[in-house]
Amino acid sequence: MLNYKGYHMAEVVSGGLPQIALFEEALRCKYLGAGKPYGKVEFDKWLADYYGMYLAKNKNLFRTYLSIILCREAFPLSEIRKFDSFIEGFCSLHVTFETVTYHGKTCKSEEGNELSKRDTLELAEKAKTIAPQDRLLVARLEDGFGWE
Repeated sequence: MLNYKGYHMAEVVSGGLPQIALFEEALRCKYLGAGKPYGKVEFDKWLADYYGMYLAKNKNLFRTYLSIILCREAFPLSEIRKFDSFIEGFCSLHVTFETVTYHGKTCKSEEGNELSKRDTLELAEKAKTIAPQDRLLVARLEDGFGWE
């Protein structure tokens, strides 16, 4: 968004372990029953300096996450995680992402991928019904992206 500071994964990573831990805790509480889900007060404290959260699915970023998820137990990342708390926290957050995104399945699971696809489509439909029509832009790849 023009002239607005948005909260996205770059903010989580640059904020270090405190931001990683907050984000993971929020996910675990909301989706995995690890505690009381964050409410308005908690989000206002956490995101006070930001205009909004960006949760768009970027294909290249998604591939990076997928690579991290798939190699987290393989050498050398499995060994580095033992000595680097940032990498351990980063991997832990992405394991939680995988658990939430694929409904407890793995990113290699066909069933998990179908559930994730369903969630994405349902969320898009919900956004279309909630957003004021004069403030909503629905962009489709089939329509192309131009400046016209």
